[in-house]
Amino acid sequence: MHWWMPISAGDVPAGTLPGLISTGAAWALAKRPGSELPWDLTRALIYFWLFLHLRTLSNQATGAGEDRRNKPHRPIPAGLVTAENASLRFTVVAALFLWAGWLFQVELWALSWFSLVTVHNYLGSDRFWPTKNLHTIIGLLVQNAAAWQMVAPLTAGAWRWIIAGAA
Repeated sequence: MHWWMPISAGDVPAGTLPGLISTGAAWALAKRPGSELPWDLTRALIYFWLFLHLRTLSNQATGAGEDRRNKPHRPIPAGLVTAENASLRFTVVAALFLWAGWLFQVELWALSWFSLVTVHNYLGSDRFWPTKNLHTIIGLLVQNAAAWQMVAPLTAGAWRWIIAGAA
């Protein structure tokens, strides 16, 4: 058994690319110096890697039964890790994610994502189709708001881009 559970390769683009693209868009629209782009993208990559892991770990830890039937390649059904170890890892990643949110000054969005993931996967809103679909929309808003706020103020213009991205 591996304590450090790999995430599914298919989750990486959906969990990291929208945030990185939004960070780059905010950087460009804010006309920040080119010298700041590498640091801005590095912070975004760290934050959205943890963002993705938080969601994936909670989803897989609570959905192991369904994954055995529909996604046997995932780490828990494949026997690479137990649901208990995934939950333990979730706790570690949650602490790192919330710390990164504080460090990168996007605490509100980090707390929002943590709450959304907890309600969705641990409190069962994933089993009710309206809240399951709402989770995706709110998740995109939270993801893009954090990406934007890491590099530029959340102005009315920024919110237009954020909402358009979620739509």
